[in-house]
Amino acid sequence: MTRPWAWIACLVPLMAVGSLALVQCSGGDGTLVGSKTTKNADASIVTDDASSAPPPGDDAGSPPQDSGPAQSSDGPRQPPPGDASPDAAPGPPPIPVPEGGAPSDPGSVPCNGSACDVSQGNSCCVQPVDGGSKETCNPPNTPCGGGLKRECNEAADCNGGVCCQAINGIALVGSATCMAGPSCPGNTFQTCRVNKECGGGDGGARLDRCIPQTCMNATPPRTLKIEACAVPSTGMNASGTLGYCTAD
Repeated sequence: MTRPWAWIACLVPLMAVGSLALVQCSGGDGTLVGSKTTKNADASIVTDDASSAPPPGDDAGSPPQDSGPAQSSDGPRQPPPGDASPDAAPGPPPIPVPEGGAPSDPGSVPCNGSACDVSQGNSCCVQPVDGGSKETCNPPNTPCGGGLKRECNEAADCNGGVCCQAINGIALVGSATCMAGPSCPGNTFQTCRVNKECGGGDGGARLDRCIPQTCMNATPPRTLKIEACAVPSTGMNASGTLGYCTAD
């Protein structure tokens, strides 16, 4: 038969161990520290409570990462004005013209400071007004009202023909008209911009050139700049210019 005092003696050590476990799982004031604990070698309590962990991505031991230049809220930064795009296609090369000559502009003539598109049958009407002139780019088949009609200034304006400039006097030109060619009739000259339209060559021969020249009249004083295909020396200058003109 088991003695009652022997059973009580066995229960006392178990109660002591339970009390020790409760002390280790509580704070100094008897409150519970966490739902799970582990014990280090030095008997200190370590918790794995989620509230004590640093926020995700906040690595206090790592230096801040450079995310690159800030982007404007208006979208990606655009290149400054004037920066040519590397993919932009280059424009056509300029047409070579004689030294001192005006640019070649096929299908167009200057009129009142702008380009008049003669490729569609338009023409520039030049009318004298108050000692000067008024220039108007007119649509096809429009009369010029007694003024000078400029339909061309080079063969490239004439759809296979040549451009013939009338002569109304020394250093005084008249209307410019497209003609079949290969040369211009009397009292006109072939106005040009490139050597090729003056005989089809490169300007090497005396008569195979487009010559920028200055024409002058003494009384009344008058100066005119023209470009004309070289002409024979008969009745003209040996250089191929018109008789009262000199090469520029």
